[in-house]
Amino acid sequence: MIKHKHIFILLIFLSIPLIMSAQRRRIINNDGRYKKVYSWSNRTNSYGLHTKGKGSGHILTLEFGLNQYFGDVEFPGLAIVDQNSNNWDTHTGFYGELSYMIPIQKHLGLRFHVLGGKLNGNNFKYLDAPNQQKEFASFIVEPDVTIEYYPFSEAGRWFYIFGGVGVTYSNINYTHFGITEENVNRISPTIPIGLGVNIPIGNNFAVGFEVDCHQTLMDNASSSLDGYPFVNPQGEVSGKQSKWADGYFTAGIKLSYIFRNNKCSICRFDKY
Repeated sequence: MIKHKHIFILLIFLSIPLIMSAQRRRIINNDGRYKKVYSWSNRTNSYGLHTKGKGSGHILTLEFGLNQYFGDVEFPGLAIVDQNSNNWDTHTGFYGELSYMIPIQKHLGLRFHVLGGKLNGNNFKYLDAPNQQKEFASFIVEPDVTIEYYPFSEAGRWFYIFGGVGVTYSNINYTHFGITEENVNRISPTIPIGLGVNIPIGNNFAVGFEVDCHQTLMDNASSSLDGYPFVNPQGEVSGKQSKWADGYFTAGIKLSYIFRNNKCSICRFDKY
């Protein structure tokens, strides 16, 4: 159960970009004297990686959340809709991601990602026979390049969908039938696809939510996420007889900083 102090800490964290985005500026009162005000709009000029004008700037994003593995060490259906609600954590892990987006057209953005996290799974609750039980835990690092499409707004704002290519490195600890434990390293080509939404906070910050699917293209003795190839070297099927290779879903919260150079339209001076 989420404790009240955790909710309080989360609210403080989410309020930081709103506070930081406030811009102090001077305006002239009706009596001709200056007055300092704080505003969440019409920021003064900024320099560095910012764009010129009101268009989208480059975007630096930090994301964190939960992932859910699917593959050879599998159960019927997704854990989040499984009839036994106690099994939801069997294939669930965590991840963090740092990304950088460059607008390339009004509705398109090119994003570079580096994702790190933990995958895990076992089928103990579904298969009681020890000679059929499988278990694994892996640390993954996945660099990706994706194209984002914003159908209703300029790049970097509101709803978007994306797709791209990546490579997943996995350091895997896995168990064969509850008897043999091994540690291996695997590299897998991956296709990330997903959708999300960005909610602007002021001119230079945004919060958002994103849901992804990361599907590997190979599942063999040298390329997998869980250590179990789809077909083992002896030609025997390993894991659930599914046509899909290994993969995982993610769902996370995003905090973004937008390098935007919006000239103040009502300030007395550009700089103070």
